[in-house]
Amino acid sequence: MARTRINWNLYAGDRNEKTLQVLKDGDPWDLTGATVTAQCRRTANDPVVALTASVTPVDASQGIFTVAWDGNAVRALLGGEASWQGMWDLDVLEAGLSDGESETVADGSVLAEMDVTRAPDVVVLPVPDEPVGPVQPIPPEEPLLPQPKKKKG
Repeated sequence: MARTRINWNLYAGDRNEKTLQVLKDGDPWDLTGATVTAQCRRTANDPVVALTASVTPVDASQGIFTVAWDGNAVRALLGGEASWQGMWDLDVLEAGLSDGESETVADGSVLAEMDVTRAPDVVVLPVPDEPVGPVQPIPPEEPLLPQPKKKKG
């Protein structure tokens, strides 16, 4: 079976998920009872597994499942760096087969990046007994976008 090339861009803190279907000889591969695993490493021969994906069957009889890389695990992998590069693959071990008889059905590169927008730290403030007053929007001193020039009429 030929491998399918799928490259991942993983973002820290995001739900990095794809739904995939595995075909064997052009037909859906019944993965009922199969063990499907996905791992990410810096290089193919790196002894350290950088990330392990969560693989969840959607319709195993039709070979459909989701592969998800946890956003918090991606953040931990980055360790404060802006990006990280590696590779991944997806193995299927059919029910009844032993380790070493799995089939790699997909592989590719991985680019993990730190997210820009993150949830702010949670700060709990006491609620005042009396209302503080109405909230007023603060108008910007200058428009954020250039304004079109008005036509002279």
